[in-house]
Amino acid sequence: MLVAILLGLPPADYFTARLHALVRDQRFDFAAWEVKAIASKFRVSILNAPDYLTEAQRKRIVLDYLDLVGQIEFLTQPAIAAYGALAKLKADKARCQPLAEAILERQISSVLAEEGLGFPPVSLHFSDPPALLVVSPRNAIRPRAQVILRGDLSAGQREALEKVVERELGTPALIVPLGGLALYPVLLSDSASLEFVVKTAAHEWAHHWLFWRPLGWYYDQSDEARTINEMVATLVGDEIGNKVLMRYYPELAISSPPPAFDYQAELRLTSAIAARLLAEGRIAEAEAYMEARRRFFAERGLLLTRMNQAYFAFHNPYLGDGPIGLAVLRLRQQSATLREFLTAVSGVTTFAELQRLEQ
Repeated sequence: MLVAILLGLPPADYFTARLHALVRDQRFDFAAWEVKAIASKFRVSILNAPDYLTEAQRKRIVLDYLDLVGQIEFLTQPAIAAYGALAKLKADKARCQPLAEAILERQISSVLAEEGLGFPPVSLHFSDPPALLVVSPRNAIRPRAQVILRGDLSAGQREALEKVVERELGTPALIVPLGGLALYPVLLSDSASLEFVVKTAAHEWAHHWLFWRPLGWYYDQSDEARTINEMVATLVGDEIGNKVLMRYYPELAISSPPPAFDYQAELRLTSAIAARLLAEGRIAEAEAYMEARRRFFAERGLLLTRMNQAYFAFHNPYLGDGPIGLAVLRLRQQSATLREFLTAVSGVTTFAELQRLEQ
């Protein structure tokens, strides 16, 4: 199913077919994106431009590129009118982007190679990221169907589309903006920090590595396999991303103090209580509880348009310290190298198999 989602193949069941029909005009055009991305990568590969730069020059190019992105985002705010400056900045960004991508690919690849992980090659392309429409059953927290949509939908368009899906299919829906997508090259948002960029690029690379192994094959076959896969990718992304920052951008590799409010722990608690209520058949109570918790999080700075079954169907694999997350972390701690860890965990498809690896 993951391959079908990424390639935009026809849905295999009636429910999903109806969903695709409802959103057909908003679906992300994978073919057009791939043609454009591959053409961009091909031009840079011919020049092999990073070879002619010093390490200091490479670093400056990446940081200048991300600074351009920040300036463009600032000038595109509705209250600011600077169209002439904006056009020049966008032209500068387009000119610098292929080289910045190539430099980051080389830096991430260098760290992976030291871990004995040279394949598949790291390849990334900055782009406005798409969004993911997630649909969940009303009586459980699990994904029932997913469709990747264009990323240029406004907040109002996303909300209207969610309501259409819920009305027509009678099931909770949520449209989630994506920061990266494990296409090849990796589709990556550049409108964030360098830390986010390198960690997300390494995270998506881990999905590429797992794609050829049982844990990747079973990604959409069970919630356990998907959660293990995402936890492994998150761990790899954090570990490799931190090493890239320490080696090439040490001034940015600053440890942040833990937040005063632990959003992930509170989200895990919310998910667990909502799942229990749903399992007991108390659907309306569970939905009222999630809405109350959405307001609770908003008062503490986490602004969400909605919190429903689909929200947790998407986010649960990323929430960390549950039993699967802790088991993945323990296995990494027991492994001498990242390659040893990946080789071991790539063969599992269930939590029980993961637990046996720890023994």
